[in-house]
Amino acid sequence: MYFSNLNLVLSKNQCDVKLRVMIKLLAKNNFLFTKVISFFLLITFVLFFSLYKLEKSPPIWYDEGIYNQVAINIANHFKYKIQIAPSEFADTSLITGGYPFLLPIAFSFKLFGINLLNARLVMVLFMLLLGIMSFSLIRKLFGTRQGILALLLLVSFPVLYGVGKGVLGEVPGMFFLVTFFYILEKIRISPSNKNSWLYVLAGLFSGLSVATKPFFLILIPITILLFWLYRKENRNYFDPGKIIIFGLVFFVMMFIWLATQFGVNSSFHDVIRYYANPYGHLNILDIVIKNFISFFSETTPLYLLIIMIIWLFSLIVRYIKKIPITFIEFGIFMFSIITCLTYLRMASWYRYLFPAQVFSLLFLPSSLQFSYDYVTNKIEILKKIKIIPIVITVVVGINIYSLLFNSWVANHYNNNRNITLKKYFEKIDKEKSLFLYNTPVIPLFLKNDNYYQFIRPTESILIGQNQLAKIKNHVPDMIVVYEKEYSRMTDFFYPYIKKDTIGEYVILQQTNK
Repeated sequence: MYFSNLNLVLSKNQCDVKLRVMIKLLAKNNFLFTKVISFFLLITFVLFFSLYKLEKSPPIWYDEGIYNQVAINIANHFKYKIQIAPSEFADTSLITGGYPFLLPIAFSFKLFGINLLNARLVMVLFMLLLGIMSFSLIRKLFGTRQGILALLLLVSFPVLYGVGKGVLGEVPGMFFLVTFFYILEKIRISPSNKNSWLYVLAGLFSGLSVATKPFFLILIPITILLFWLYRKENRNYFDPGKIIIFGLVFFVMMFIWLATQFGVNSSFHDVIRYYANPYGHLNILDIVIKNFISFFSETTPLYLLIIMIIWLFSLIVRYIKKIPITFIEFGIFMFSIITCLTYLRMASWYRYLFPAQVFSLLFLPSSLQFSYDYVTNKIEILKKIKIIPIVITVVVGINIYSLLFNSWVANHYNNNRNITLKKYFEKIDKEKSLFLYNTPVIPLFLKNDNYYQFIRPTESILIGQNQLAKIKNHVPDMIVVYEKEYSRMTDFFYPYIKKDTIGEYVILQQTNK
């Protein structure tokens, strides 16, 4: 009897243990399931808003027009150039976006036809990839919860869609850059003598990021710093041969960029000199002062400044508390700081702040957590206030409101400019020759290449200047020009007279035709 009772007790205890294990497994699986669902919901979110009114918003603009032209000429003529006359092309050294994102667009044009939708669908893919890799990076650094929160902040960020839906290099460049940092983190956490392929990938993606956005040349000193820090942290696994592999792959990507954009005879010095002051006559000091003031007087730079301060504070806290800071995060922070400093000498386009905006948002949840833990240890009463959920909710709320109602992309959801241009130029007689006077968006809507072109991105950069004589000699049948420029230069375009007005463009036709 005693032993039977003992067996009964043991059986009961065993059942209790099994039940507790099952509950723990269910809770763990439920938590994991929640994270997986959250991830896919956020990816669906970015996919929806990327595709929403894709052809309408944002309206195609100057730089996007130039990039599309290069992709068109790659697809049609296998030339990485800009057309200035039928069968005549000019170099593309003026553009600040490279082959890693222009080639996929050219490929899309070749397969599916030349139109705005096919170009922007490629950009949607890059936005999806950026979201996935951003989540992967933060998850690798701080865990899944932080990765989900970082992804939430990114996909609700209206600038992602304002910059990302148009054919520009910012989002593709950021995808390559984030992937590069992700690979570096894999190298850091799993040092091995058998991971040479990771160095190949690191060289590939870092090279692609710089080739996509030459602005990312600031990555070079950052990368040198990171490998130095890696050597200090993992001296036993530091292999100079792998660094050489990385460097070779990186410079192959860079050489392709130099060859396609500047020509094979160009030098690195030519590139640096070109980007030193692309604005020509403008006073750099005036630009710096104006942009510095904007960090305290304009919403977008001020918003970034606040988040960067939170990030900096968390780094200081961790340094004081001797909490390890990965050299990957330190490198990304330095990259963001240099981005802001570089913006000071740029011509006040907020998209130049985009890399710093993305990184600061991705690291905001972890920065808030470290800062909150430190402050609440000093001020106990703050533990009762759920500061982190409140801040995240407020930021996401502001982002979503802006995305829906009050942002560059939201303000153009019902804009028909792109559709109007498409319909108008589809109807133009193919036999009619056009002169595109500083209107680089138009070729995307033309059904042939029977056009001449002059482009003036800045006062110091002139493309197709030799074609202006065609207007004096009355060669083209029609001219497309901005209405503001036409009103200022009416005599220059004589004997061409106004035929139509399409948005901000004026269509001119010879009086005798």
